[in-house]
Amino acid sequence: MNYKNQWRIFLVVLGVFFGSGEVMAQSQPVNEIENMSGSLTGAYQLPKNAFVVVTLNDQSQQNRVIAKYQFYADDLSLPLNFQLSYFQSKIQDGHLYRIQAVVLDHGDILYWGAGAASELIAQPRVYDDQIRMVPATAAL
Repeated sequence: MNYKNQWRIFLVVLGVFFGSGEVMAQSQPVNEIENMSGSLTGAYQLPKNAFVVVTLNDQSQQNRVIAKYQFYADDLSLPLNFQLSYFQSKIQDGHLYRIQAVVLDHGDILYWGAGAASELIAQPRVYDDQIRMVPATAAL
């Protein structure tokens, strides 16, 4: 057996082994979870089966939902606190982000509200703020 060929094969295998490790390390995205909190404000008593949905949307991508927090708010009243958890890797520089909230009763929108969350790249937890909820009829 030719020893020169064995060394060549060994070096090729060694190069593939170490080279693939670098590629794998570079291609794995950082999925750091960030949390933002806020509150839905207003002086409204919610009905017994009220369902609350709060979303973080990327307006630059047709309101693509980045994060969602939903819960039943049986007989609670506003203000209500919320917390959204999202992957920082989903936030892109130069995009516009918005927090949107709706309160539903049997599928009908009772109250809605929205607020801008534009600084998520520089300050991931920047939205510790309030969303003013208004009756859905106010939008008509």
